[in-house]
Amino acid sequence: MQDWSHVKTEQAYNGWRPITKETYIHPVTQKEVKVDILQGFEDSNVIALDKQGNVIIAKQFRCGPRQVLKEIPGGMIDNNETPKQAAIRELSEEAGYQPGALEYLGYTFREAWRNGKSHYFLATDCIPLTTGQQLDDFEVIEVELITVAELISNAKSAKMTDSGGVLLAYDRLKQLEEQYEKTN
Repeated sequence: MQDWSHVKTEQAYNGWRPITKETYIHPVTQKEVKVDILQGFEDSNVIALDKQGNVIIAKQFRCGPRQVLKEIPGGMIDNNETPKQAAIRELSEEAGYQPGALEYLGYTFREAWRNGKSHYFLATDCIPLTTGQQLDDFEVIEVELITVAELISNAKSAKMTDSGGVLLAYDRLKQLEEQYEKTN
């Protein structure tokens, strides 16, 4: 399989989430193919566990699916910020926690029709901050503590958007779940 030849990029929409119209040459038919690409950004997301092994969830309304979802804390990586710094900031802002330890899990591509990557981290031994959440003006987030089993179930049943991060963390989560069960 070969990459498709890129011909040109045109701006289709310039808003908070810009869209470009990309033109490619189909490798078999040799005809032009035009596709819309949502221009994204890189983001960092955190699967965070407190000292008791509870998963810290950011319960919030999502406009795309038009419903409240049980998300992992995360968001856009700001200019001059590393994925790790963004993960720590997002955990602090959205959930009001700081990590005891932070482990990089890897990244996924957002989707086929959008550029950008989502970075995922596993935070353990998280403790609440005395300052609490520091939400952006448009955010309304309720923090909820759930089990690892519930997180995995949420990822399988469309109750969250970052299921790829749970897949990246799956083996490590199962290992931690066993450790917490032995100590509790």
